Amino acid sequence: MSGSLNFADDDVATVPLVFKDQNGVVHAPPTGGTAASDNSAVATAALSADGGSVVITPVADGSCNVSYSNGALSDSISVTVSPPAPTSVALDAADATFAAKS
Repeated sequence: MSGSLNFADDDVATVPLVFKDQNGVVHAPPTGGTAASDNSAVATAALSADGGSVVITPVADGSCNVSYSNGALSDSISVTVSPPAPTSVALDAADATFAAKS
């Protein structure tokens, strides 16, 4: 889960958990574990229903760290939540305002 994640405040991010042994072999996730955000005013974190990923839900724009731990295993990721970028623009004549020319 290491690294950083940037996403818009109208999205929800699902980050997969990848468990490896000393040889790099991927294993199924152990049962249990916890996910947490160090700033729940920016985003909350929870384990998915199957325990195989962390679901990050934005609350407000800002930055926080999300962590996962299960016994001796732990990792974290930095998260930045920002407003969504506009995808289009339109001129709306119905909402036009007028003023006297000076």
